[in-house]
Amino acid sequence: MPRKKIDERGQLVKRGRVWVIRETIERTNPTRKEYIRATTGTKNKLLAEDFRRKLFKQFELEDQDRKNLYTRIKLIEGLREYIDDHVEIHNKRPDIARTTLNRLLGKNGHWKFPDVYTDELIPVYIQKLVAARIRRGLAGSTINKELRLLSAGLKWLRKHKDIRDSLHERNEFAWTDYTVPTFEKKRWINMAQLEELLSLITSEDQRDLALGIALTGSRPGECRWLRWDQIDLSETEGSIHLERTKVEGTEYQDFTIKLNSVLLEMFKRRWNTYNTLGNSVPTYVFESPIVLGQPIGRPRQIDKAIKRMGLNDNERLVKRKGKFT
Repeated sequence: MPRKKIDERGQLVKRGRVWVIRETIERTNPTRKEYIRATTGTKNKLLAEDFRRKLFKQFELEDQDRKNLYTRIKLIEGLREYIDDHVEIHNKRPDIARTTLNRLLGKNGHWKFPDVYTDELIPVYIQKLVAARIRRGLAGSTINKELRLLSAGLKWLRKHKDIRDSLHERNEFAWTDYTVPTFEKKRWINMAQLEELLSLITSEDQRDLALGIALTGSRPGECRWLRWDQIDLSETEGSIHLERTKVEGTEYQDFTIKLNSVLLEMFKRRWNTYNTLGNSVPTYVFESPIVLGQPIGRPRQIDKAIKRMGLNDNERLVKRKGKFT
């Protein structure tokens, strides 16, 4: 059989003395291929093209009939319904889901996810989403939140709204294939390093702040904005109540930590300082010496001490979050 030649429009293929129309109509599932044979010659080729047009018209009518059998909904509209009707009711941190949805909407300069119908979703949209987020410098865990929202939202819509999800219908598609590896953001410090770090900090407020961050595992912002009503200074043992913390295993929940002897002594010393001077106790534990009624500013001495010691060597983390994390 002679080698096949494809005409310049890519519609007809000539095999030997026979014209063959080979068309692939991209569907979600399955991909349909139709072969129509016509004898060689200009007249028959035109007849084959006319038959092709009629065939495509038939396909369009069949597609429209199929679409009438299920509910069509835009992706973003469906995700909003999922958050309102499911996430809100089951108390699954709707604020995080809404923040994730805002990124998909393109807010704050992020790449906007195409707002197509759920039956028009294709894997290339997911690939573009992940690539755009990586270029923007987002952490793997943050990107995975968007993928989980898309996956869970589509699953809920299939079950409760009777929609067609083209990604679900693709047997070869798997959300796990697009999951981005996360990188370790934590930096552990031993007591010897902590003592060296404290010796490099001259400010008493920032020295106490560094001690509080290191021994509670809380974020710098959490410690800076710590209020006295969050701390219980009992005679034998005390506790500190952190709100919406990221301390290991808390997942943005409130968490109470028992104070060890070092932290208990530090907080009692700061409390007694105000009583000794006869001043009223401020709202914040680490109050700014410059701005009344506000917490201490960015701990720059801590950043410089960590840089001198070379403790934080993750350049990506340092660039986005600062030295003391």
